[in-house]
Formats: sequence, structure tokens, C-alpha cells
Amino acid sequence: MKQSEQPDLTYAESDERRAHFNTSVWQLILPYWKSDERWVSGSLALFMIGVSFGQAYIGVWRNGWIGKFYDAISGAHFGKLSPLLAIYLIIIVVTTAVTIASYVANEVLILRWRTWLTNYLVDRWTHNETYFRIERDKLLDNADQRISEDAKNFVSTTVNLVFGLISVPVTTVTFSVLLWRISGDYVLHVGGSRFVIPGYMVIAVFLYTGITLLVTHLIGRRLIPVNVRQQKVEADFRALMLQIREGAEQVALYGGAHTEAARLKRTFWAIRDNTWKVIRVTSDVMFSTQVPGQITSILPALLVLPQLTSGALTLGGLMRITSAFGSLDGTLSFFPQTYQSFASWRAIVRRLLALLDAVEPRDLAQTLSLELRDDGAIDVGPLNLATMRGAVLSQIPAFRIEKGARCLIRGRSGAGKSTLLRALAGIWPYGDGVIGMPSGVSTIFVPQKSYVPVGTLKQALAYPADEADVTDEAACRALTDCGLVKYRGCLHEVDRWGSRLSGGEQQRLAFARIFLRRPTHIFLDESTSALDDVSERRLYSHLIETLPESTLVSVAHRKEVEEFHTQFVDLSAATVHPMGTESTAAGDQHGQIAWQRLSAT
Repeated sequence: MKQSEQPDLTYAESDERRAHFNTSVWQLILPYWKSDERWVSGSLALFMIGVSFGQAYIGVWRNGWIGKFYDAISGAHFGKLSPLLAIYLIIIVVTTAVTIASYVANEVLILRWRTWLTNYLVDRWTHNETYFRIERDKLLDNADQRISEDAKNFVSTTVNLVFGLISVPVTTVTFSVLLWRISGDYVLHVGGSRFVIPGYMVIAVFLYTGITLLVTHLIGRRLIPVNVRQQKVEADFRALMLQIREGAEQVALYGGAHTEAARLKRTFWAIRDNTWKVIRVTSDVMFSTQVPGQITSILPALLVLPQLTSGALTLGGLMRITSAFGSLDGTLSFFPQTYQSFASWRAIVRRLLALLDAVEPRDLAQTLSLELRDDGAIDVGPLNLATMRGAVLSQIPAFRIEKGARCLIRGRSGAGKSTLLRALAGIWPYGDGVIGMPSGVSTIFVPQKSYVPVGTLKQALAYPADEADVTDEAACRALTDCGLVKYRGCLHEVDRWGSRLSGGEQQRLAFARIFLRRPTHIFLDESTSALDDVSERRLYSHLIETLPESTLVSVAHRKEVEEFHTQFVDLSAATVHPMGTESTAAGDQHGQIAWQRLSAT
């Protein structure tokens, strides 16, 4: 699915789409039940199935007790009440124990499955920078919400629906047999003819519940598309608020509060409009379930009224029939009562299937080729950098960066400088041409605004490595080298460092990471743009002094950094030459880049 919009989710689906859904949903279910978790979770599932049988038996036991209790009251046999109450106390204890055990097993199964599914989705989402590809190509909206909330709701709803469906036949058979036995036959006299309807109470409850289910289905099928829409608009609203929170300082400096408030209100208006639709459809569904539910309370008494008035049925028998009828109706009502849950479940499944589709590797018709080579040099192009849809962004003529060289890439805005660095990093595949990158080397790519995770300063400094891999001494030395001396005492302080540090301090932190990792190949994309000239010179000087053998590739606009580089690439003029010289190919009409090797000095 390439667009952020969801597919058409009207209930009147084609048979092909419905079949595809029924097949695809197993992509979410089977991986867990084929994993090592299947043994523990399978045991929990078997236990819960056993509990279903136990609860059915307890229901029959309680039904028999009800008959004896009310017969004792109606017959004024008060001496029988004490032992009956003692038995009922046992029923209460057993029922409570079974209910709690069932709840614990159910929640443990949900927790284990959710943990596994979350890890599974996170691994798929983060593998090979898939999260970046999803955002870059706009394949999906709100992937984070799908992993956090949709995964949780999918597991809990699936478990509850499945074990509800398992308990339905157990309870249905149990109470159908019981109701058939205790309700007897219905004798109908029509025109002098006598008709006997065996098990009429069982037939009545099935007909009654079947009609209720049909009405609920016809009314409630509209819930699926509105629930899908509700999930999306709620996630969009949360994402917008998160964006404002993360850019709070910039919004405040621009005085954009009113604009952001208006955006939030417009986004919430979509929630409001769709919620009205949910209310209307849900109200109709509730009407179709609540009215039959109220009728159920008196329907069995009305059906056995002839037997009761003729004296063929005792009060205890009436209460047993009413109880069994209610239990059977409640079991069969599982379907209309869970219609809303099922509609939400389908919406959740669709969102998770869209996520699984988005994280699948994609074979692109025309992509840049990234080759690993052993000479330590970087060979570029010629390249055509393109958009996802194939439109050419920039044409990069061929050039080579030798091992240990320091290359400055410049050009007008939109010339493709940052896109070229993304291509070198392997995260921009669109276009054609070959890039030769050195193998067996350590690299670091530093964007203009570095990612600073929430946590301790040492965690932010060590990122993406573990903070345990960095000693406090090395961390303090790196902070000193990059000009963040005042933060040396804050290494283990937990904070939102991305908000606490200024833009310039975040760029210094990025250089501290370089000093810690000591990579052989360094790529800087406007990585000192927030610093003053003096600070910029100090960082570049220390970088070259500390890592004199490392290959350095910089994208920058300031002329002050030219002295720290040995090679100059101008994407606007399509030229490459050593610093302080002019390219002999600046006017080449074919855009070929002349290469001049620096003479030894």
C-alpha cells in the first residue's frame, strides 16, 4: 500500500477482497503460534478451554440448585434452606476461583503474545532503516500508533473473540440439552388436531437469537468503515500534538501558537465529525441488542405460562427454565453483542496488515547500485538522483575521493548535496548509477540536526552504541574536545537533551560522538551550520588533528571551512579540483568532471 490513505472499507466488499483479508490475517496470527512461545501459550490456551467446560458444568450445577431452592421456598420446606445455602456457598467459592484463574490465564496469554508481536513489529520496522523508508516514501501514516495501540488491541480482541467462540459451542450444547430436558414439549391444539413440539424452548431461543443477530448485522455493518476512520483521525491528532511539542521552541519563536491552535482544531474537527457517525451507528446497534435483551427477561415465563397455570410446572421448574433460557440466550447473544468488537477488530487488522505490507522489502525498477570495494576510496557516478516517482533531482558527474582525502561538496540550494550524502549512506536508492564505497571500514554520517534520544547525557553521547561501552573518562574527554565542558558533571542525568541543548550544542555533541567512535570515514552534512566561525574552526581543527588519516566528506556553504579540505566538489558547476586551483573542466559542455590529484607538499 503506497498511500497513507486506507483502502475503501465499505462493508459491501468483493469476494476477492474478503478472501484476501481472510488469508492475510493469518500473517498476524501464525508467526506467534509457530514461535517458541507456542508451548507456554498453548498450555494457557488449553487451560482456558478446560475452564470453559468447567464453567458450563458449574452453570448446570447452579441451575439444579436454583430449582431445589425455589421449590423449597414455594413448598415452605424451610428446613432444607440451610444445607442448600451451604451448597451455594461452595458454588460461589468454586465459581470465583475458576473466574479468577481464567482471568489470569487470559491476561498472561495476552501479555506474552503482545510482547512477542511488539518485538516482531519493531524488528521489522527498524530492519534496514525501514522506518526511514516508510516516512521517506510516505507509505503509511502513524506507524508508531499501529505498533503500540493497534498491536495491543489486536491481541486482546483476538484472544477474547477466539475463546468466546470456543466457549459458545460448549455452553450452547450443555444448556440446550438441559433446557430441552427440563422444559418438556409444547402441545398445540389447532382445529381439533393435536401437535406436539418437542424442545420448543430450545427452538424458541435459537429463533429469537437468530433474528436478533440478523437485525444487528444489517444495522451494524456500517461500523467497520467508521471505526477505521476513527483510528486514523485520532492518530493524526496525536501526531500533530507530538509535532508541536517537539518543535515547541521554534513555534514560540515564530509566534505560531494561533496557527498551531487552528491546525489542531481543524484536525480535531475530523474526529468530531466521525465520532458523530460512530454515535449514530452504535446507537442503532445498541437498539438492536438492548430491546431483545429486555424482552429476554420475561420471554421464557410467557412461553411456559400454560404449563405453569395448569400446575404441570413448579416455581422451581420455572426458575430453572428461566435460568437455562437466559444462559443459552446469553451464549448465543455473544455474536450480536460482540459485533462492535468484531468491527473494531477488522479495522485494527487492516491497519496492521498495511504496516506489514509497508515493511516488506521492495524491488525498485531503477535504483542506485552500491558496491563495496577494497581500496578505501569512494567512487561516485556518474549518477542520476531521482525522486520516488522517478523525476530526476540532480545529475552528479563522476568523481573519486581517495582514502584519507578531505572533500568539500558545495553547490546551490537544490543541487543535490544532501541527497548525494543520503545515497552514499545507502538510504536513498532512487536514481541510477554506481557508487563505490570502501568495505571493512567504520563510517559516521552526521546530519545538520542530530538525533538526541531521551535518557542520560551519556546515552545521548554514546548513541547508537550502548553507554556501557563508553567510560566516563572517555565521555568527559569527548565533551571537553567539542566545547561542552559545562556538561561533564551531567553524564548520568536523565533529561530530554534534544530540547535542553541548543542547536549549536547539539552539533557539538555530534562531533563528540565522532571523537568517541574515531571512524575512518566521516560524512558531515551542514554539521556546523549553527556554530559561530571560531567554534567551527576549532572543531574542524581538532577533528583533523585527532583523526588525520580519516577520510572526510563535508557539505557546507561557508568559505571558512575550505582550508580544512584538500578537494573541492562544486555540484552547481560540475567541477572537482584541489583547493586553491581552478578546474580545467568547468566549461565542459558534457558535464564531465576533471580530476586533478594533489601534488605532494
